[in-house]
Amino acid sequence: MDLDDLSGMSGRWDAEFNDDVWGDAVGAEDDPDGCLVASLQLLAGAVLGSDKAQGLDWLWDENRDFYHAAPVMVRAAIMQALGWVARYGGQVFEPMPNAEARLSRDLPEVEAQLIAVAKAMTAEEVDAVTRVVWCDDWRRHKAALQGMLASADVAYPAEDKTWYPAEAVESTAHMPKSVGYAPCLAIVVLMRCAAAMCATF
Repeated sequence: MDLDDLSGMSGRWDAEFNDDVWGDAVGAEDDPDGCLVASLQLLAGAVLGSDKAQGLDWLWDENRDFYHAAPVMVRAAIMQALGWVARYGGQVFEPMPNAEARLSRDLPEVEAQLIAVAKAMTAEEVDAVTRVVWCDDWRRHKAALQGMLASADVAYPAEDKTWYPAEAVESTAHMPKSVGYAPCLAIVVLMRCAAAMCATF
């Protein structure tokens, strides 16, 4: 099995994953690709809740440096899976990988692309986005959004981070067919990226 075979996995973690998988998962020196595939299979089992994929802290202890050096897309998949299993599966991995290791692209590159999409918001879209809120102070949302779009980092205003224009932007970002959806979604993802860099798993 090679890395491309993962796309054909059925999504079920069952008896077909035998002792060879466990052996391959600790065989980074002898078979690097086999180790990555086996690790992803074990993590997939943990995400799916299989009892056979519990207690994977040893996997992280054994392969931590190897995972960090893996091809970027594989590294990101492994780190995302570790985070999911730690948060929702109750498994403990120490020390936890840093947040940037979860990204498949460098953070500055991701941020630059998201900012470009956000700044492409037209005047008509700004007006539509800010009128999506059912309140009389849509003008305040509009002024705050215009200020955000004029700034270099397109960040929510610090003084009104939880409301203006966040309410209008995030409401629109949850309505795929709405006017201004794409730039609003870009803003929301940009804010989540910033928050992720300050958070742990």
